[in-house]
Amino acid sequence: MAYTKDMIIELLTTLKEKKTRIELLKFDLTHPVKISESEMLSAMALGAPVNDGILRDKYSVSDKTMRIALSYKDVADRINRKSVEDMSEELLQLVCEVERLEFYMKFLSEEQRKLLDMLYINKRKWPEIEKATGLSRRTLNRRKEDALKKLAEMYGYIEGFKK
Repeated sequence: MAYTKDMIIELLTTLKEKKTRIELLKFDLTHPVKISESEMLSAMALGAPVNDGILRDKYSVSDKTMRIALSYKDVADRINRKSVEDMSEELLQLVCEVERLEFYMKFLSEEQRKLLDMLYINKRKWPEIEKATGLSRRTLNRRKEDALKKLAEMYGYIEGFKK
């Protein structure tokens, strides 16, 4: 896939959002929300079943009810594992995207990095950037275009090995 200027702009404009999602995923992976075994078994097995019209002791559990509860426990465990796998996959992908962009940005000049940061990452307007840098919009636009082209070339270089 050939990286275009628009694709590079998309990577830059979503950088903050991706970093936020990385932090959220890290937190959720270290503090997973899941149903515990005891909660699942209690919910499924420790009700008050009726047998022949007689209310049984609330802690009396039929074999059938226990098998159903254990089956649901297995399903819950699989769902919890799948959830962790999906979050881990998403985390890995986001971390790779962010680290790659940040690494490539190191090869730009300081002025180019600051300009892309102000324009796309922090979403500042042109008049504010012109005032902050003391440069004309034409000069800034030329630097922006050169920086985007250079980033696209770096992404394209690596993509060339995947063919």
